[in-house]
Amino acid sequence: MFKYFNILFSKFSSFFGYDKEVFFCIVNINSATEEVVLQVKHKSLTLTCTFSEAINDMSIVNHLSANEACYLGGYFGRALKKGSGRSEALRQAKSKPFLLQNTKSKYQILYQNRTGDIGYFDMKSKKEFIDNPVSLASNKYIMSNFNSCQACYIGILAGIFMEKAISHDKKQGKNIRGRPALRVVK
Repeated sequence: MFKYFNILFSKFSSFFGYDKEVFFCIVNINSATEEVVLQVKHKSLTLTCTFSEAINDMSIVNHLSANEACYLGGYFGRALKKGSGRSEALRQAKSKPFLLQNTKSKYQILYQNRTGDIGYFDMKSKKEFIDNPVSLASNKYIMSNFNSCQACYIGILAGIFMEKAISHDKKQGKNIRGRPALRVVK
């Protein structure tokens, strides 16, 4: 199906003169069925695919905005950590070299340290920064300065981290919503 879509995508983009990097936008994400609905910008053409199909297809990830690629990666990371994601999807996501491609974006990922923090480099100011994937994913300005593939990778790491924290809190019996639990004390 995706071979047909890639052929259609290349003909469609050359016919209408789409040379822009952002070609798709996310219309709907269903975390229960692990599906995402993508729409071609300014057209009514939509594509429904699973998280793993969207992540593993370069033409989809490269043509999303950095923030939307991060959202997609976050949902995929949460699905992987929950265990509802297929083991083949995890193996394919770990073996993809495209996630850390160098392009002409302002920020470039350099490394991930043992604590899970991401080191990234600002190409304009020539400074190096270290930050948590969740705080990077929540900052729209910083995320928009990464390319789509690296933003998707940061989203995957943030989704895994968030799901790990949620499952840890459930095991500890902590109140996840953050509201205080009332107890009767005599």
